[in-house]
Amino acid sequence: METNDILKNLTLYEKASLLVGASNMETRPIQAINLKPLVLSDGPNGVRKESAKDAVNSLFTTLPSTCFPSPINLASTWNKDLISSIGKALADECKFYDVNVLLGPAFNIQRNPTCGRNFEYYSEDPYLSSELATSYVDGLQSQNVFACVKHFCGNNLEKWRYVGDSIIDERALNEIYLRPFEKVIKKSNPGMVMTAYNKVNGYHMSENKELLVDILRNKWNYDGVTVTDWGGIVSRDTALNSSLDLEMPGCQKYSIKKLVSAVEDKTLDVSKIDESCLRIINMVEKTKKNEKPDESIFKTSEELALKAAVESAVLLKNDEDLLPLDNLELPLFIGDLFTHMKYQGSGSSLLNTRHLVDHKQAFLNHSQAFEFARGYDIETEKVNNELEKYALEKAAGCNIICFFAGQNDETESEGFDRETMSLPHNQLSLLNKLIALKKKIIVVLFGGAPVELPFIDDISALLFMGLPGCEGGEAFYQILYGEKEPGGHLTQTWPLSYNDIPFGNEFTSSPIEKYKESIYVGYRYYLSAEKDVRFPFGYGLSYSNIRHSSFNLSLEDDNIKISFEAINKSERETSSLVQIYASKPISKLPRPKKVLIGFTKTILKPLENKQVELIVPKENLEVYSTLKHDFVIEDGEYIISLAYDALDIIDSEAISIKGVVLEDELKEEAKKYFAPSQLSTLTDKEFEALLGREMPVHKKALKGKYNMETPLIEINTFLGKRLVNLMAKLGLKQYKKAKKMKPSIERERLMKSGIFVYKLIPYNSFRSLAYSSAGVLSIEMAEELLKLCNNHFLCSFKIIK
Repeated sequence: METNDILKNLTLYEKASLLVGASNMETRPIQAINLKPLVLSDGPNGVRKESAKDAVNSLFTTLPSTCFPSPINLASTWNKDLISSIGKALADECKFYDVNVLLGPAFNIQRNPTCGRNFEYYSEDPYLSSELATSYVDGLQSQNVFACVKHFCGNNLEKWRYVGDSIIDERALNEIYLRPFEKVIKKSNPGMVMTAYNKVNGYHMSENKELLVDILRNKWNYDGVTVTDWGGIVSRDTALNSSLDLEMPGCQKYSIKKLVSAVEDKTLDVSKIDESCLRIINMVEKTKKNEKPDESIFKTSEELALKAAVESAVLLKNDEDLLPLDNLELPLFIGDLFTHMKYQGSGSSLLNTRHLVDHKQAFLNHSQAFEFARGYDIETEKVNNELEKYALEKAAGCNIICFFAGQNDETESEGFDRETMSLPHNQLSLLNKLIALKKKIIVVLFGGAPVELPFIDDISALLFMGLPGCEGGEAFYQILYGEKEPGGHLTQTWPLSYNDIPFGNEFTSSPIEKYKESIYVGYRYYLSAEKDVRFPFGYGLSYSNIRHSSFNLSLEDDNIKISFEAINKSERETSSLVQIYASKPISKLPRPKKVLIGFTKTILKPLENKQVELIVPKENLEVYSTLKHDFVIEDGEYIISLAYDALDIIDSEAISIKGVVLEDELKEEAKKYFAPSQLSTLTDKEFEALLGREMPVHKKALKGKYNMETPLIEINTFLGKRLVNLMAKLGLKQYKKAKKMKPSIERERLMKSGIFVYKLIPYNSFRSLAYSSAGVLSIEMAEELLKLCNNHFLCSFKIIK
């Protein structure tokens, strides 16, 4: 039966029910037409198939799957083929668990290093993000499992994500934050697009007609399914009128009734419901014949996870070529992260890994002796004098110390943002004392984002492992002893300190998040403002000696053809990453000093010379014009550079490009955007001149006048504060209970999910809590609880009833 004919056999209620989740991760099956549910699963670094149907327990109970390196690691490989292969492996695991849609990739821009979800995003650069996300989507969907790209858009912080408003000027919105989505949608047509929780320029994303209808549907011609983030709906009928197809997990009775009533009241045309139903039915029909693969797929996944962990590790310092070590060199390993390896992030991507090789296990697998001192407790920041003393005593007799450092799960997770870029106090305390011993120190760093490195000049080597997934221990062993090279390069700039970040002091200070830096995000700012950084975008060292020469470029139709010679002067196989940047010295628009427009990674055999060719589409030179409300290529001369990273240029050549002659687009009071060195002095008024409108101002709700959108942390009545505290403590209770368990993967996973809930609840709202609970907290009950918070005590009888 054709999908169009199926609709004739459905009642209005059945159609409406198809657009509201039936459980936390499934749509409603309709037996009358033999329609299976559409099964979704969290990603993006693994299949997080829930074993519990309800939203609360689903946070803690998932089926075992492969934990691939986190997206920040996958991006650090700069290897599109590898990411595509991982997409295919994820599709196999999806089919093993009868999953039709994997909720990934996530590729919002890493605007600020302290965003709690940076580990789940790819880069600060929109071009790189789009290229890598396209590879992921292509790999996944080539195996008939749909991708769900997220979070569309402006979700660049966690603290206020449920109630926040991202205020972004037109050019930055299109050139930085929408551009990755546009490229992936046009190139790969992902099955789903997930809307972000937040508002953008005053409108909730689940009902933002400008972005969902005018841009996504009409301008980009997207014909797939749009879905809310879990609990991201505000008004079901208004969202559907804005082309939002599916509400997840769904307030079933309430939302279905709203849709039916809206059609009956003629405020919603039934054709809108039909269009959304057809899109969902098509997804079900296309995936219903997927066959379950053999369990051997997990072995392939583990091999890919190891390859990605090695290739994503970034060597940031290596004085006197200390690394790799000889197999006879036995460093002293210090740090709780040696035995409690931080291999994945927390929140909705938290996986129940079926396989794990930590550092200790890797050394046992290789029958390699090692010495270890714990040194600090990863579950606290307090100094443990006894642990420190023992580590220092052991260190006194060693030549080489390998110190394991990184964030703990209480400071880095989805659901909240980091309060600092600093490493935990107890780690810095011990490291400084070890430095005083004048030993050779290798720091092995774990985490999903940059940290401050005040000790960098006093150590010999620094290896950033990121969040390396289930094979992290084996990957470290192979890198340490030179069996493999660390192949990663940074996809986010590492500033010297948090004070160097433009408007960092304003980040998350209010639900109204002002993107005052406009297009100057990440390296676009640091290069343009000529501000020193710790490590530039694209940076990464190698064990090999690689050189490049014979740089040449030419124009061919709509492409820039680039060629060069890659030379491996080492007697080991290696990989060569080169990056292509473009700059336009004379322009009518404010421009970053240079932007990434291409890259390629080449495998070189020992002592091999290889001629490499790269095609860069001229459209990669486009900028967004606010006068034309579209992307254009500006006429004139460009400088095209071959580079190791954003700072280290190999060679450059000028080229003339035919394009559009632009006019000056900025008002006089916004001219500071032509001078990035003055960016930090920009006022709200100057930003408003760029916006072309006044900014909203957040006003805390008055006591007793709270509404469904009020951030729970702002509820200040006696009963309200206690109610919010009680809800948050559900997570804290889970965390404390898990902490009493014996050390295990399960203990760490339950602790992570508990702290995630504890820190997330206060910045939620009653509306988002109800919609994300899959019926555990109904809208009606949330409204009654709100009355209680507003000192309307009679509501308690309704709650009890």
